[in-house]
Amino acid sequence: MCMGGGIGAALGVGLQTLSGTVASFASDSAAYEQQQRANDIQEAQYLSTARSKDLQAQSIYRQVEEEASQVNHDAAAKKGEIAREAESRRASQRAAGSYAGLSSSTVNRLLSEISIDEAGNKSTIENNRQNKMVQLTEKKAAAHTNAYMQPLQLQEPEQPSFLSALGGVAGAGLSAFTAYKTHNNAINMYNSK
Repeated sequence: MCMGGGIGAALGVGLQTLSGTVASFASDSAAYEQQQRANDIQEAQYLSTARSKDLQAQSIYRQVEEEASQVNHDAAAKKGEIAREAESRRASQRAAGSYAGLSSSTVNRLLSEISIDEAGNKSTIENNRQNKMVQLTEKKAAAHTNAYMQPLQLQEPEQPSFLSALGGVAGAGLSAFTAYKTHNNAINMYNSK
């Protein structure tokens, strides 16, 4: 008589434990799915931000390259203009010196002054060109930093682990087994009396 009651009670505990385990598994599975959806959204945002920053950097790179090309072209044009102007001045000075009967040393001194002015003007243009190129290089480096370093500051999505859900189920199963053994031991003690 006691034995039948013990089996029924053990079955009751077993079914209760099984239903608790199934409920725990369902809860852990739902939590896993929710974590996976959140991860998918975060990953999409991460990739979108990285792609946007990459496109922005590429646009800035193209602008910088076009501006650098223009700076180089303008500097070369100005240097050419200065060279033509200096050559014209030298030709005029030679003609004037010859017409006025100036000594060749005087004409050479005047021509040297023209060459010195030409070199100074070309040097100023070259310094300005180099300074502008440094600014453009810094602009390009800033675009690179903004595009490729800032997305790295975003927390990269962490993949959810199904092991945590399995851990919850295993814990519930262990609790069920412990409850069953405790109840079974109590029945065996009662029946042995």
